Amino acid sequence: MRDANFESEDKAAVASLFSMCRRLYLLPLSGAIFVLLAIILFSVAIEKFEYQVEIQKQRIATEKRVNDVATILSSAMNVRLNLTSSLKAFVATHRQFSTTDFNHFASVLKGDLLGISSLQLAPNGIVKYVTDLSRNRQAVGHNLLVDPKRKVAAEQSIMEHSYIIAGPLDLIQGGRAVIARRPIYFSNAEQKEEKFWGFAIILIDIDTLLKSTLMSSLQEDFNVAIRGTDGLGAAGDVFYGKASVFESPLAVANISLPNASWQLSVQAKSQRIQSGFIGSSLYWFTNILLAIIGAVIIYSMLDRPRKLKSIIESATAKLRFEITQRQEAESKIRFLALHDELTSLPNRRLFDELGKQALSVAKRENMPFAVLFIDVDGFKTINDTLGHAFGDGILKMFGQRLKQQVREPDIVARFGGDEFVILLSDNCHLIGAEKVTKKIISAIAKPFRLSGETVSIGASVGIAVYPDHGISIEQLLKIADLAMYSEKMKKKTDEQVMI
Repeated sequence: MRDANFESEDKAAVASLFSMCRRLYLLPLSGAIFVLLAIILFSVAIEKFEYQVEIQKQRIATEKRVNDVATILSSAMNVRLNLTSSLKAFVATHRQFSTTDFNHFASVLKGDLLGISSLQLAPNGIVKYVTDLSRNRQAVGHNLLVDPKRKVAAEQSIMEHSYIIAGPLDLIQGGRAVIARRPIYFSNAEQKEEKFWGFAIILIDIDTLLKSTLMSSLQEDFNVAIRGTDGLGAAGDVFYGKASVFESPLAVANISLPNASWQLSVQAKSQRIQSGFIGSSLYWFTNILLAIIGAVIIYSMLDRPRKLKSIIESATAKLRFEITQRQEAESKIRFLALHDELTSLPNRRLFDELGKQALSVAKRENMPFAVLFIDVDGFKTINDTLGHAFGDGILKMFGQRLKQQVREPDIVARFGGDEFVILLSDNCHLIGAEKVTKKIISAIAKPFRLSGETVSIGASVGIAVYPDHGISIEQLLKIADLAMYSEKMKKKTDEQVMI
């Protein structure tokens, strides 16, 4: 009986000892395991963060490389496409010339430029003069205005005085080429109008041209593709590389051509980014060792890491909140300093900065651009009859219509009051500026509907073209302003506003 009592007491003592051990060690052990896992997870987070940082760095560096290559390719293409202007000058100065004269001039014109398969002239749309005749004999006698594949584009080019860019196309003699055709016109003194003479044509071997740029260097590190067949930009087919490159691009850049564009895209060949120490075996060995040491320390100081973590998270959240507020405030200040508060369009200050940039590009590329000075006709009557708040709404709608009539690179700014200015960049001549002006006047002529009221207004537009009318932004603005004022004076003195 006594033995049974002793056995019962022993079991009770063992149970009591086990319960004490559980109370003494379970919580610290749980804390130690938690810290161990937390450090490992934190190490994973750091590795992921560093990976994203490296990805961003690579993206920025890649965008610069791609933009550099796109600029080089755009420049190389434009240099070659501008040879058609020299062919036009040759025709203008000679009028009557032989095949020998043409071949001699074309050979000098080509010089050592790579990738030019052929230079051609097509009087009345019929190819007659051809360089590299042995390779391009089949082109002689080709009538662009009869060929069903070329007729529509050729007639449109003649009507609009614009380039035709076709291809790249596979050539019968081998290789691929971009074919550019520029219509040539000469003034007819008797009828006082321009008469179509024919086309200046250039064939550019696209594969040779791409090799002469930094394209091969780009292909060593990335999958590369170019799209924009027939100069259609993003809407054109892929003619270099694989279309899948555009599905998840690392960087995309536009290649500007006369009245056309291409798009260059690259994609990373390897999705894994080497990030130095972080992510290496030594990094993980160090972090696991630290995790074990931390677990041992937390065993005796369970609460301190928790409190410290809470303090850090609170301070980090507060700092992030303050940084976010400061960034938002600075961004708003910068925007208001450079934009019109009513229309959100660039103001005079921002226009001056962007205009100087456009002027610098125009001087470097030897390309014209146009400045339009626009004043709202009849705006005072609207303010006087319907109030300034209604007038402000009309100005906002007026600015929106102006934006809709120009291209994305063009600049639409409000100088104050009812004065707006537009900078038409990217090789804009006087004829192009006049076409845009007609579009603007037509768009503004449509009734404005606001707050249940319908009003009709007009616009007076003055045009100045660099470098014909001025070589600085200030000169161009002054000339355009004077032209606008002259246009306004031609209209009736008391302009009626339909309400």
